[in-house]
Amino acid sequence: MADSHVISALSTKRGEILGSINHYKQIISSLDKDLTNIDATIKIFEPDYKFGSEKIVNKHRNRFFRYYVALAQNL
Repeated sequence: MADSHVISALSTKRGEILGSINHYKQIISSLDKDLTNIDATIKIFEPDYKFGSEKIVNKHRNRFFRYYVALAQNL
């Protein structure tokens, strides 16, 4: 039989991962609704707009990235 502390730790970690999955699913659902609303608004102003031509922007970059790039450039 496996050690109870190992099972307990793995069970706790599993619960944390499930919680994260549920959290991010809620965020994705909210963002999907926002995107649907934006698409509908674009269609009001430009009925022939072709979706998919816009550039995808990742605004959640690592905030330390700029610091380390600047630091490396000064070496």
